[in-house]
Amino acid sequence: MTMAHEINKERPSGLFPERRAFSSGAAPRDVTGWATTAVITALVLVFAFWATLRRLYGVSLTLGVSEYVLMPAAVILALAVLAILIPAARSVSRARAARQCVSSGKLVNARILTSAASDCAYYTFGFAALLVAVIGFAQFLVANDLAVSRTFLLIPLMWHSFPLVFKAFWLNVYIFVVAEILVLVWGLIVAIARLMPGETARPIRAMATLYTDIFRGMPAIITMYLVGFGLPLSGVPLLGNLSAETYAIIALTLTFGAYVAEVYKAGIESIHWSQAAAVGS
Repeated sequence: MTMAHEINKERPSGLFPERRAFSSGAAPRDVTGWATTAVITALVLVFAFWATLRRLYGVSLTLGVSEYVLMPAAVILALAVLAILIPAARSVSRARAARQCVSSGKLVNARILTSAASDCAYYTFGFAALLVAVIGFAQFLVANDLAVSRTFLLIPLMWHSFPLVFKAFWLNVYIFVVAEILVLVWGLIVAIARLMPGETARPIRAMATLYTDIFRGMPAIITMYLVGFGLPLSGVPLLGNLSAETYAIIALTLTFGAYVAEVYKAGIESIHWSQAAAVGS
């Protein structure tokens, strides 16, 4: 009892005070200016979007788009863009509520409302940046007396050329599938050549390394030009009279086979020697 009494006697009384004072610190900064700027930005972009939408509506009619399709789409877009006003209005309301909390001394609530107001304002600015990009693209389509729209978005021309585009699309699918199979096989062969051990395999390793370095650094369009125009001019047997699709497959195989070979090589080298020894045993 005497020892316990001495310990309690030596214990500083300030370590466990009966009453703890809580300080909420300084008041948060006022974000009313940011909130007001967000509202003004949202309003300006809404009116700019409506003006651009009205111009696009008239342009689409001249391009042959049905009015029964345009009217519902225009109304939906005009109403959807009003969504940018929601976070802007929330930012203003929460900024005002934060000011009232500061004046009444509720600094913790003021910080929470200030953070929420800032988040709403930043969300408004981010959405505004996206809207500026959309408006700029729309203005680009109607610029220069609809030069871009009449060239690329003319509905009758698109409908007339759709069979040709669809045929070319399936040709691309065919080239992609065949080239992908050949790339996987050719890349594995090159990777194995780069990993061949021994002094006698040094020339093979050098050729494989030179191939991967050259074709990974050369643009694919250059390889296509060299293969597509060079092989027919060379008159090499079996390679001088191939179809254009075959030349495209060869060029893609040579280009992307170099990249896939590096992937294979990295994967093989990542295998621990103990696993290779376990397989060998």
